[in-house]
Amino acid sequence: MEAAEAVELLAALEGAGIPYWLAGGWGIDALLGQETRPHKDIDLLVDSSALPTVEHVLSERGFRRADESEWPAFLILRDDAGRQVDLYLVEFDQQGECWQRFSARRWDHFSRQELSGSGRIHDHLVRCLSAEGQFRQFLGYEWGEPAIHDLNKLRDTFGLALPPGIDS
Repeated sequence: MEAAEAVELLAALEGAGIPYWLAGGWGIDALLGQETRPHKDIDLLVDSSALPTVEHVLSERGFRRADESEWPAFLILRDDAGRQVDLYLVEFDQQGECWQRFSARRWDHFSRQELSGSGRIHDHLVRCLSAEGQFRQFLGYEWGEPAIHDLNKLRDTFGLALPPGIDS
């Protein structure tokens, strides 16, 4: 997904009053303030209660449900051109803490600090997971080359420690 396309989608969500936080590749590049690699998708953390509005806004731009295999934690939308939006579906509790439900007894938590990131895609100011929150999102799955690139950028720019054996 090109930068201009990402900005257009984010602006549409903002116009509909939808809070979001960028994660993944675009989230890291936003923190860095520059595009460091091509992106096949955009990862967005959104409140699950806003999902009908999110889907409506994105459907107006040709996106529709493509993969619900990780429901209720994730939903993937795609358009006919192959552009992809990965939605991290979260809930907020009465104290404003952010939770992602994988099942009734398996949850992930995003702290307020992890939701405090901000950055830019071109000249567009965006909310994103903090560097620490971005790093934590990589834990628990095997990393391909784009992930290793992103991890090295987080290490080099923000001084985050990486596990042993990660090659630069």
